[in-house]
Amino acid sequence: MKKTKLLTLTACILMITAGIVYAADRPLHVIGDEDLILSSTAQHLPDIPTECDGAMISIQGDDVRFKLSDTVEADNGAILNEGDILILDSISQIIGFNVILDSGSSSATAYVTYFGKR
Repeated sequence: MKKTKLLTLTACILMITAGIVYAADRPLHVIGDEDLILSSTAQHLPDIPTECDGAMISIQGDDVRFKLSDTVEADNGAILNEGDILILDSISQIIGFNVILDSGSSSATAYVTYFGKR
């Protein structure tokens, strides 16, 4: 009886481990993208796909400021210059991302590419 339970437990652990390895080995695929026209009002990413695991954001136009967990203002937060690329590798970073034009900037677009596992 104990041997059967031990074999069953071992088989379950092996199946769970195989599932985790399979999920970790699957590459990320592009699952969506959007252009976010930035202004002097802080914005979050509006249309995050439900299966999103990561995002790449590139800035086109003037400089912007961003934060991942707090409201950003035009004179505080990390700066992204035109041409910079920001990689967000967790859903909490993606949900927390908010961006605004840097003070003195007149126009910018954040081009967002979303990634997920299929």
